[in-house]
Amino acid sequence: MSKVKMNEESLKALRLPELQAKYAEVVGEPTRTPNKAWLVRKILQAAKARTVTAKKKSTAPKTITSTKGLSVEELKARHQEIIGRPTGSTDVAYLRWRLRQAERGLLRVGSEPRVAHGDDDILVLPLRMPAPVVERVDDARRRLGLSSRAELFRRALHRYFVESGEREVADFLLLRGDGGTGAGAVPMSEARS
Repeated sequence: MSKVKMNEESLKALRLPELQAKYAEVVGEPTRTPNKAWLVRKILQAAKARTVTAKKKSTAPKTITSTKGLSVEELKARHQEIIGRPTGSTDVAYLRWRLRQAERGLLRVGSEPRVAHGDDDILVLPLRMPAPVVERVDDARRRLGLSSRAELFRRALHRYFVESGEREVADFLLLRGDGGTGAGAVPMSEARS
């Protein structure tokens, strides 16, 4: 398979199984997609990226330093120095791998960018649950007369904050749940939850 030339015309001439095998060879993972145009595009992109990486490796000076014999604390200090972020890991193999990745340019270096959120932004909080649990929660929510999952979660959060003594945060959660103070908005501490 590797004898096939890496140009668009030769890839388009391949049958689907051959194209999928070529994709696995070049990209490094198998695929079952039947979309030949997508496969051709991804193979060419991966081949181009591989060529660029190979050129960078050949022109870049070898700056990889040995981490053998370094203690966990020394590896963590090197991580902070090279990557620019602290790590809580104590796994020596993982720390060595992270340092190698950073030195090869395969890992983003520098502090984590923080996105500033405006007062009008609505953020979605991820919550993953198995489907059977969600079905039971939805059934209970409907029996309780709650209009949506969001309302259920807002009420649960409100109750938790009230019981934990965080009355200010609890009062900030309104029935609308967006922190707004629109007409008729009632703090959930006064609402029935």
